[in-house]
Amino acid sequence: MKKICIVTINLNNKDGLEKTIKSVLSQTYSDYEYVIIDGGSTDGSVDVIKKYSDKISYSVSEKDNGIFHAMNKSIDVCNSEYMLFLNSGDYFYSDNSIENTLKELDCDIVYGNEEKRFKNNRKIIKKFPDKLDDAYFRKDFLPHQSTFIRTKLLKEKKYNENYKLLGDWIFLKESIIDNKATYKHVDHIISSFDCNGLSSNYKLILNEKKKYYSNINSVNIFICTHKEFEPIVHNEAYKIINAREIEPKLPLKDDFYSELYQFKYVADNLELPKYVGFCHYRRYFSFLDNMPNMDEIFSNYDAICSKPKVLNTNVKLQYLTCHNIEDLYIIGGIIAEKYPEQANMWHNFINGNILIPYNMFIMKREDFKEYIDFIFSILDEYLKIIGTDINKRIYDNYEKYIKGFYPNNSVEYQYRIGGYAAERLTNLFMMHKFKKIKTYPVIVTEDKYKQNKKDNPWRLGYPFII
Repeated sequence: MKKICIVTINLNNKDGLEKTIKSVLSQTYSDYEYVIIDGGSTDGSVDVIKKYSDKISYSVSEKDNGIFHAMNKSIDVCNSEYMLFLNSGDYFYSDNSIENTLKELDCDIVYGNEEKRFKNNRKIIKKFPDKLDDAYFRKDFLPHQSTFIRTKLLKEKKYNENYKLLGDWIFLKESIIDNKATYKHVDHIISSFDCNGLSSNYKLILNEKKKYYSNINSVNIFICTHKEFEPIVHNEAYKIINAREIEPKLPLKDDFYSELYQFKYVADNLELPKYVGFCHYRRYFSFLDNMPNMDEIFSNYDAICSKPKVLNTNVKLQYLTCHNIEDLYIIGGIIAEKYPEQANMWHNFINGNILIPYNMFIMKREDFKEYIDFIFSILDEYLKIIGTDINKRIYDNYEKYIKGFYPNNSVEYQYRIGGYAAERLTNLFMMHKFKKIKTYPVIVTEDKYKQNKKDNPWRLGYPFII
């Protein structure tokens, strides 16, 4: 494995591209990968790339969705320990820029100083601080053209493509501040950065920063757990809520309610932002830390949920394979009495084959409060009918709850009737309440039941996306 991969992103900047390539090729240290990602240029840039093709490890010229999409494409093909992005028009400050920094590459992120070039040949040297904190990132940037990043870090969490100019800032800010990546400042100039045209984008950069912080402040996604764990997300919008540390006013403990235990506590006790969401310590929406802009999504959609499953059977029979189907009939009777306008929808749902899984969603605050009222109005009535001695109900109906062919055939598993019933009720609420729903795949991080592929054909290897 080589130590360094240098990446150049280009779109219709033929002269700047050649200047950058010459700067890379003039380095005294030459044992590097060199990757060029061109966005389908029509100005002769492709001819420049062909001219130096014997010095380039990988290149492609095709239309992309912006600079951070192009940078993410380069991450996929990089095979070196560190990456540095030196885009067209930028160049190394000296011929030994890499060699001077090589011995310092011993942590996740290593950044140096830069020369900034403006119109009328005006230049300034910008030095960066040794210590970085959130206050620094709120007012300033790190120079990606003077920053070496461990490739493993970039492959684990790529650049956020929802922003035109802020993707690298978001990556570095969240890696260093939120994810506690190790970093080091080296006090020499690594690159020369072309600032011409930057001032025209300054307003956009400020607007994108406002958008980023506004988005964080406008949504909380609560990670439901009952134990200590290490989350795979670190965006400030995520909040861990441990069932063992809360006590909502409910007749049973969290074993019965599963995630609903936390849902109820959040609804009754916390000051909530504009949008409220939930995921699980083993299951996350696929966008992870690259949070989409919620205002933009909710201008077109009514809610967000996990990607629906298409079952091989209907919802009712799928429930029968691992639970007591009488639960669904009791709940259907409650719905017919309390919400008669939804009775036919419930009937069609449990006899259909589409299921939104996992009790994962993001809703507007007022819709979440309505959802909680709906769910608990039904579950409270259900408990009045069956009683609160759940163990007795399971043992009295043992053969209806415990299915010998199902991997999770335990009383502990079956005790969580409330959570599993609520998963079906969440489907009903969304179908009745919302006209347009945005869906995301789910990333699963842990095999709780430790089933191998032979014993459990559903296991795919972790983490995986479904």
